[in-house]
Amino acid sequence: MPVLNPHNRKPAYLAGQTFAVLEDIQLSAARAAGDNTPNVTFTDRYFARAVTSPAVALVAGRRDANAWLKKLRRDRPTWAVAAERRLDDLLAQITEAGGIPHGAVLADQAAFILGYHHQRAALRASRTAARTESVPEGASA
Repeated sequence: MPVLNPHNRKPAYLAGQTFAVLEDIQLSAARAAGDNTPNVTFTDRYFARAVTSPAVALVAGRRDANAWLKKLRRDRPTWAVAAERRLDDLLAQITEAGGIPHGAVLADQAAFILGYHHQRAALRASRTAARTESVPEGASA
């Protein structure tokens, strides 16, 4: 099971995490509104480009995130606050690490992919834990 490394401050790793958070914001907005998953997701559209040039995808994703966050604020305000906080924290860490990478050598591409998958796993684990905690004792999940 992949584990998020909070001590990894490589810009490419952090960019991968940020990409996963943007993906999560889009999908959470659709879930909160009762919509199906979009036919073409942010990840479908930008992942291949993000691996080799994270700046292009993250700028586009952050632009699109305004609409997703607006939907979340309307339907699930607490989700919106948590998503914005995650995004702000990651972007601050990227800034401290030297900024969003524009091009990526193979090692940075691998770091991006690891950051992306580690963040997805962490988001999934936190949701599973939250669901488990919300189930009354003695009830089945």
